Amino acid sequence: MACSDPEAESSEGLRRSMNYQVIATDAAKSCLKCTFYTAADPEGCGRCQILSGVVNVDGSCDAWSS
Repeated sequence: MACSDPEAESSEGLRRSMNYQVIATDAAKSCLKCTFYTAADPEGCGRCQILSGVVNVDGSCDAWSS
């Protein structure tokens, strides 16, 4: 599932530098389980405090923290 957000375009460089992936390669380190993730909408998209925008609940990046 792709989560779209106009803010994501402005933070694309940050997302690349943090190796953001829409689907985590390690499910134990998905956005849903990250300290920086905030509640998902019914479609599975939430917000990330580090990436400054919408992310996929199943996504992941190098900033992941438990």
